[in-house]
Amino acid sequence: MKIFQILIIALFVAVKSDAQTYSSDEKLIREFLTYVKSSSWSIDTMDTKFIVGYPVDSAIGSKELRQKWLNTLVGFLQNHLKRADWDAVKVVPYDQAPDSLQILMLREEYSSRSYVVTDSKAFTRYILIKNNHIQAFDLFQKAFWLMD
Repeated sequence: MKIFQILIIALFVAVKSDAQTYSSDEKLIREFLTYVKSSSWSIDTMDTKFIVGYPVDSAIGSKELRQKWLNTLVGFLQNHLKRADWDAVKVVPYDQAPDSLQILMLREEYSSRSYVVTDSKAFTRYILIKNNHIQAFDLFQKAFWLMD
């Protein structure tokens, strides 16, 4: 009976330590990256499910222009994800990232909503979240059109 109890405890510890828990922002980022990594992503799904929505005639630009830029940026991101070590991808809040990755000069309102995504190779992306959607995802300077 004692051996049975030890086996149950060992199994519980193994399962518990293997399970990963992610914040809602981390889950969103991982879902987004997984979706982009697939070969079947669409701009419409990207626009409605993952990306911050803007009015059709936003000051940022027309919907067509935003979708054109989004298509280009997602294409770049997809190519980089193909070379990334997917099993080693980490999503870390910007403020908790190593100093070597805190290279952006962000105001508090942005740094508190920013994440750094890295792998064991050279893949690094900065992602900004707003209201459970992605506001920017490609090194911010290329994605300012997504921001307010």
